[in-house]
Amino acid sequence: MAGVAFALLFAIFLFICAHVLLSRDERDDEANTKSPDVQSDGAEPPPVTSLEKAEATIRALEAVVADTETRFAELEIKYGELISSRQDAHMEILALKAELAEAKQFRETGGRFGRLKSLVIRELHPDGRPDAGIIERTVRIELFKNLWPEIEKIEQSA
Repeated sequence: MAGVAFALLFAIFLFICAHVLLSRDERDDEANTKSPDVQSDGAEPPPVTSLEKAEATIRALEAVVADTETRFAELEIKYGELISSRQDAHMEILALKAELAEAKQFRETGGRFGRLKSLVIRELHPDGRPDAGIIERTVRIELFKNLWPEIEKIEQSA
């Protein structure tokens, strides 16, 4: 991003330099063709030397370079802010994905109630312990018969 911005600013700089250098002759022609009534004392202005023209061009180009550097610094700051915002958004997305995964797991297992149902089935279902004696099996059957319909009622009301 910064490379693209720098290339764009450099292209603008080159365009402005070319404009300044090419339009210098036009300004010189305008200065030479001004009417004498514009001048207050009627004397011609002193001629502009090549050195003075070059110095004026250099000052103009230095101003363009300073403006370009300022704009580039502003763009670097903006780029840093965008990168920071992107990282913040990425962290938020990761947190939301983790929250979603946790919610899916909670929903799939039925949460605490689902774990309780699993415990009741494992501990009280008559088929849970096939090696149990007749008394234990009878107790399991009766407990399961009494508890399971109540668990289903609670589940349906929730």
